[in-house]
Amino acid sequence: MKKSIIIAVGSLTMLLVVGIALLWLRRGPAATRVELAGVAGSPFTGYYVRDGQHVAVSGVLPWSFHGVGISEFEFRKLHPEDSFTFTAHYDEPSEAAEQVMVVPPGAPGLRDIFHDHGMHTEKL
Repeated sequence: MKKSIIIAVGSLTMLLVVGIALLWLRRGPAATRVELAGVAGSPFTGYYVRDGQHVAVSGVLPWSFHGVGISEFEFRKLHPEDSFTFTAHYDEPSEAAEQVMVVPPGAPGLRDIFHDHGMHTEKL
């Protein structure tokens, strides 16, 4: 009797571990969408990190980006008196997060770091 209980518990534990592993492997890379909005034509510079690679960006508002494997963004205004609104959408097959932040006049920009199925945004 004791031996059959141990076998049953061991089998259930093994099935649970295999099930979790399969779910983990089915997860695809997270998709990230970023939008910068504000006064049209306001210039910015910055970067993002995709799959460990640092990629420089620059442009004017409004601006949007969609990518996979993104772990970090940083955007800086070229004119401190400008402001912009940063909106980020982070979507995984099993979870999603959204962050909206206004960078007011006087603040140089912001940094957004994706971690543990979420994101952390801070003004610079």
